[in-house]
Amino acid sequence: MAQKNITILEEETTLEGELSFSSPVVIKGRFTGTIDSQGNISVAPSGVVEAEIKADNITIAGRVTGNCYAREKIELCNTANLKGNIKSQKIKIADNAAFDGNCEMTK
Repeated sequence: MAQKNITILEEETTLEGELSFSSPVVIKGRFTGTIDSQGNISVAPSGVVEAEIKADNITIAGRVTGNCYAREKIELCNTANLKGNIKSQKIKIADNAAFDGNCEMTK
């Protein structure tokens, strides 16, 4: 199987707008806007995102303000801080993760 390229928005990066992608994306910097993807997104511990996120899989270890919709799975790591609602088939919330919102499980 071919390995997909990974796009990384580094810590010193600030981006505003609409983000669409199909290969994995890691946000270590700041992003404001909307994210609508057919791929996976990870928000690193240093990442700060103010956006509605739609993706196949969402992993949050940083700070996110906005609703998150995953077609497969949402994971909140122990360093995550999410203010927004989540909707997904699978949801994993680690000890010490901060979550302020509602949760909806889908089939």
